[in-house]
Amino acid sequence: MKKMHLNKKGGERITYALAWFLLLVLAVGGIAASAFTFSSYKVDTRLYEAKILSKHLLSCITENGNLKDIFQEFFNLEQSCALNLKVGKFYEYHINLVLYEYESCNAGSCTNVVEKNGKNLSKDIGDQSLAGYCSIKDAKGRVPKCFEENFYILYNNEPHFLGIKIAVNKQEQNVR
Repeated sequence: MKKMHLNKKGGERITYALAWFLLLVLAVGGIAASAFTFSSYKVDTRLYEAKILSKHLLSCITENGNLKDIFQEFFNLEQSCALNLKVGKFYEYHINLVLYEYESCNAGSCTNVVEKNGKNLSKDIGDQSLAGYCSIKDAKGRVPKCFEENFYILYNNEPHFLGIKIAVNKQEQNVR
């Protein structure tokens, strides 16, 4: 009786093909899992956006540490600083600039607003209703993010603090 020999080359080919298939499945699975993990990670960049916007505003409205006369009625902050505060037809930002007396600020908290001709030196642009949401905490990204900072500045060669408050809505664009 004749012995049957298994074809070693056929078995090696099958093993080799299965190993490559398994390697391919693991590689594709790893890439898919990484992509899913990255895309499902919740990222809210609105606070960073507000900080960058405040620095841009500060550099735009000052010259050598002196505040330009931005509180005049005809001064258009959006146009002068090349700001686009609208997304589509709606404002997605609110910016509030307030000039405080130097002596009224303590540890970042300021109280007395500078007055000129009986009016507070402040300027609001954008959607003012967004500022009302700033007091709401821990709403899981469903309300605007707010940023507030006071900057030491000179106005008419006298020391003051400029308060910049920014509310950024953009929930659909920046919150996943």
